[in-house]
This record gives sequence, C-alpha cells and structure tokens, in this order.
Amino acid sequence: MDLLHTFGVHSIFTLQNVFANYTQAMIYISSILDPKYAFFIYTPVLFAFNFQSGKHLLWTTVLTEWANQILKWFLFGDRPYWWSIENTKEFDLPPLKQFPVTCETGPGSPSGHAMVTSAIFFIIFDYILMKKQLQKLRIPIWAIYILMIVTVSISRLYISAHFPHQVVVGAILGFAVANLVLKYRTKFEHATRSNYILTALFLFSSALATYFTLNLIGLDGNWSVKKAIQFCKHSEWIHLNNSPLFSLMRYVGFLLGFGLGLHSPFYKQLQRLHFTLRMKFTTALVSVAITKLSELIVEPKSNVYMLYAFGFVMSTVLGFIYSAVAPWVATKFANKLVYRKTSSIENC
Repeated sequence: MDLLHTFGVHSIFTLQNVFANYTQAMIYISSILDPKYAFFIYTPVLFAFNFQSGKHLLWTTVLTEWANQILKWFLFGDRPYWWSIENTKEFDLPPLKQFPVTCETGPGSPSGHAMVTSAIFFIIFDYILMKKQLQKLRIPIWAIYILMIVTVSISRLYISAHFPHQVVVGAILGFAVANLVLKYRTKFEHATRSNYILTALFLFSSALATYFTLNLIGLDGNWSVKKAIQFCKHSEWIHLNNSPLFSLMRYVGFLLGFGLGLHSPFYKQLQRLHFTLRMKFTTALVSVAITKLSELIVEPKSNVYMLYAFGFVMSTVLGFIYSAVAPWVATKFANKLVYRKTSSIENC
C-alpha cells in the first residue's frame, strides 16, 4: 500500500500543478457530483419523468451508499491529505494542497463520489437510451458517461480527497451495483411497503453491526474522523454531515420515506392518471424547489446525536415528498391550469 500511496501523492502533486488554474472548476465538479445530490436531485428528477426508472435509481443510490460505507469500514483506506503529512519524512513526499471540500471525514477507499457517479448515471443513461430516437446516439452517450467518471475522479484526486486506486475501485463497483439493480429491476419496481421497511431495517442494523464490531475487536470506527480533525488545515472545512454515521442516517431515512410515499394514498391516486409532460416538469421543479428550501434549514451542530437524528428525519421527510407529495401537487396544479383554460374558452 505504501507504493500505491506514494505513487498517488506524486500523481496528485502533478495534477495540482498542471491544473493550477482550474481549482474552482475542480471544486465545482466535486461539489455538484456529491453523493447527497443522488438522493436530493437526480433521483426525484428522474422519478418525475419516469416512475419505474426513478425506482431503479432510488435502489441503486441506496445500495451503492450502503456498500460503499461497509467497504470503507472494512478497507481502512487513508486519504491523501492526511497520509501525505503523516509520511512526508519517511517517503520524501511533495506537499499537497487542501481546499474547502478536501477534509471529508470518512475512510478513503473506495471513492464514494466515483462509485455513486458510476452507478447513478448508468441508470440515467440507460433510461435515456430507452427512447428509440436516441438509439443511434448510443456510442456518444456512453462516451459522455465514461467522461463524467473520469472527470469526477480527476477532481477528487486534485483536491487530495482520494488516491488513484480508490477512484478506480469505486467506479468499477458502482457500475456493478447499477447492473445488479437492472438485472432484478422487476423486483425493485414492485417492492411492497414491507420490502422497503425491512430493507431499511436490514441496512441500518448491518451497518451499525459492522461499526460496533470494529469497536469491539479494538478497531476505532471513528478513526477517519479523528484523522480529519488532526490533519485538516482549517477546522471550518470539517463537516460531520459527510461522516459514515451521517451517511447511514441519510440513505436509510431516504429509502424508508420514499417507500412509504410509494404506498401512500397520494401515490395511489397518481397511478390512475396519465402524466403529461407539463405534469412531469412540474413534479421535477417542485422536488428541486423543496430540496433548495431544505438547504436553508440549519443543521444542529452542538450535539452529534441531534445531527444524526436530524439527518434521518430530514431524509425520510424529503423521500416521502419526492415520491408522493410532489407528483400529487403537480397533478393538482396541472388540473387547475386546464380548468382555467377551459373556463376561458367557455366565456369566449
């Protein structure tokens, strides 16, 4: 691992010098492809346009986050921004730059950004290629898919958040999870309320069991958080909302809320309707607006347990809104527009 890490530090140092004028672009790429947006932007938007594909993306996102978290705990992967400082004297390493998005608190392997990007955009592009008129663009579309993975991987290397082998492993695993979901897509499409609840309980209990088992055998499940606190150059760059336990609350809450929404009276009304393009766009806009409004809510930072509880409740509520309330609101809004238009014609 020392050989991989040393090679990685020198590669990152070279990237930071070659692309020194593109720092803001690298930070922006890493930010917009943050795994949290797989939950709060990409999944609700795809769901708005196609309920079935939205469910595929939901399950892909949740399972990818869960698998990534479990693997991070087992693999104990270092991150370049702390490993390079710890080992600079032993291996004569060049200094790496840190940025406001560098100091993530989870273990580094595999890369969550690369894994989630690889997984969710495989589902999104698979949906796009369902359109017959786009079949002729298959090669360019998959070329864009590969370019996106390469781009987000380079951005993660540039900001010193990951080593090269970590993004490669993440991208491969994300591709595998997406294909697994598509292979069993029918089962995911027709998952019952019990399936959602029991799966959420399984993911929650298995992740916590992994965490506490590590602690019981003498391995600190929070070791990476302590590394981040110790080696991050600016304490204000450290955010616990990207810690492993907060991620757990997010994906479990989202799956539970989305699943309950899919089996609510709101959604049952939607199944009898034909969604027009206007209704689909309205649903997507409502979902994105709700996401942006939710970002205005200040997270509790004084107590870590309150932060985790906040993450679970917020994710559950948003998941329910995306799957049930947003499309229901869109139908009411569209019907009101049709009623007004009809009334105007009659008055004429």
